[in-house]
Amino acid sequence: QEDKPGQSGNSVWSYVPNDEVAMTTGVVVLLSESTTPPEAVLRQWADVAEQHRLLLVVPINSEKTDLGREDRIVVTDAVATVAKGRKLDTRRILLVAKAEQSQLCTQLLLHQRLPLLRAAVYVRSWPQVSGLPSEQLARKSPSFLIFRDAAQSPQSQALAEQATLDLRDAGVWTLNPPFPAESEPSVAQQIAA
Repeated sequence: QEDKPGQSGNSVWSYVPNDEVAMTTGVVVLLSESTTPPEAVLRQWADVAEQHRLLLVVPINSEKTDLGREDRIVVTDAVATVAKGRKLDTRRILLVAKAEQSQLCTQLLLHQRLPLLRAAVYVRSWPQVSGLPSEQLARKSPSFLIFRDAAQSPQSQALAEQATLDLRDAGVWTLNPPFPAESEPSVAQQIAA
């Protein structure tokens, strides 16, 4: 585990599999874990990171609070800081977000000046794409994995279903499985598969 200071009081911690800095790795940016203790994150993600050579990145804003849509620069600075001197597999850069980071994740994924960000996983949430033109959704050829939550309200379920339809209508690759039960592979394992 590495901790690095960022700009303007922001910071980032990361986990490098096998301490292999010279090895090409994928990157998983855990937007939803900025306030989670590193030990808890590593319990969930370390084995998957080791197995699949994934660099885990956890951006932390200067307030040490959950990331929100105003934290785009925090995330891009964190990724740039951790990526220095490393060989990254640019086809395997992935954002992971829960409901609180849904807008931030969508904003990052669709931003034209961030061409390497093309894949996102939404855990018990969905991308906020209502009203966006189809051309904007399809321009970067993003991919979305949206883990549904059976406990969502009917309104939330309808919004998630509409987001999935909007993405598919725009020609965007979208997969919408249910959130895994305890007996099934974890979200981390399913993402890596």
